[in-house]
Amino acid sequence: MWPDSTKLSGYAENGPYHCGKCKFLEGTKTCIHPVVNADDQVKKDSDGKPVVDAAKGCCEFVDPK
Repeated sequence: MWPDSTKLSGYAENGPYHCGKCKFLEGTKTCIHPVVNADDQVKKDSDGKPVVDAAKGCCEFVDPK
């Protein structure tokens, strides 16, 4: 999708869209989309949930609120 994006979900921190405007953002930094959850290339927190950058990150499944 974008340069340096992950292969499974297309998550990157240099695209035109942002997690902060997506309905899959939970709280301020966790994504609840199942494909992003399954993506081994996305950083995970201590609970195994994907940690995303709400200001700069996005994936192929962005769905604005």
